[in-house]
Amino acid sequence: MIYVNGKNNKTIQGEKNEYLQQTKVKKSHGKLLAMALSLLFFLLLLMFPAQSSKGTLQGINLCIETLLPSLFPFMFVSALFSSSVSTKNSHKKLDCFFQKVLGIDFSCVQSLLLAAFGGYPVGAVTVNNLYKKGVLTENQSRFMIYIAFGSGMGFLVSYTGANLLSSRETGVLLFSAQLITILFMVLLSRIFLRPLGKQIKAEKNFTFPEHNKKNHSNIDREEKSLFSLIFQSALTAGKSAFSMCLIVVLFSAVSGIILPLLSYYSFLRDNFLALWEVSAGVKNFANSAPLWFLGFITGFGGICVHLQVYFAAKDISFSKSLFFIFRVMQGFINGCVINVLTMFFPVFENTAGVFSSVTEKPLPEDAENPLKFIILIFVCFCFLFSLGQKFCEPKHITQLKEKLNFSRR
Repeated sequence: MIYVNGKNNKTIQGEKNEYLQQTKVKKSHGKLLAMALSLLFFLLLLMFPAQSSKGTLQGINLCIETLLPSLFPFMFVSALFSSSVSTKNSHKKLDCFFQKVLGIDFSCVQSLLLAAFGGYPVGAVTVNNLYKKGVLTENQSRFMIYIAFGSGMGFLVSYTGANLLSSRETGVLLFSAQLITILFMVLLSRIFLRPLGKQIKAEKNFTFPEHNKKNHSNIDREEKSLFSLIFQSALTAGKSAFSMCLIVVLFSAVSGIILPLLSYYSFLRDNFLALWEVSAGVKNFANSAPLWFLGFITGFGGICVHLQVYFAAKDISFSKSLFFIFRVMQGFINGCVINVLTMFFPVFENTAGVFSSVTEKPLPEDAENPLKFIILIFVCFCFLFSLGQKFCEPKHITQLKEKLNFSRR
């Protein structure tokens, strides 16, 4: 009889069957939910065909005019970076420096920069590509998915600042606040994701992902020409950008159906739009909300962007609930940072007057109170800290996965 970690193969087989049974139950629940949503969407399409067509057309225009011009170039840079980076540790000094300062490797820092400058799904695409190539371990990639999230310089400076607010300086302020917020998220994640950080530090020997073990020995041996790398990166970026646009069009069609149903509740409709799709939310609140509220919208990202990240990081196993909590935290922190920056840079007070002209869509009177805003952030900190250990993968699950992999050999 074979013993592994003090347990015989019968015990391991029982744990394996239990784990597979739980996975099968989760998949069946997901299929039932998908069937229910598809049936509901089909009924709504029959009831509101004109509204869904109008929403679809708006989504296509949004992709052509805004998303593709700002998203595709950074998608290409992300794919080219992931293709050219080596699986061997060639930045030991930089890794040591950033480990001491931020607690992450140099490749993770590069992923953060691409996320900050490129836009929402670029960070997840980069992390997923580095994980598939073997540069990042499973725990590292899971850690980075929670924090590699940003609006992008093109979206904040060009679309939000110059286009919607007629002030490029305000867009620069929003982008600067985002960079500071991402730095805060990195530092806070070292506290709230402490169990996951310990697992990363405990990984002394590098292990490739399970789905990539067969071909990892030939990764660094393949020598591709510069033209091949550029062409392959452009093809990969095109597929990723097109997939993201399809999700945006789908959400635009759904919002085209839902928004008319909320036409008599303007406050609920506007806030639903802000949390549903970030581009439409920012456009809707550009002339009626304070600057910090726009910061919250861009920091949170919207449900549509969250699903784009889920799709982009399909090869990485991470907690969707914890990811959502991090996005709420990022939105609140981004709003606070914007408030602080406007205090130190009075040059932006003139542009802030754009947001003070509340007409049809006013926020609650206490929304301008920064003390309540800070208290709400503190409560979110406590909530996130209490859930940090719950959502990080426990040790017994990691050991069980190792046993399952051992039994397959």
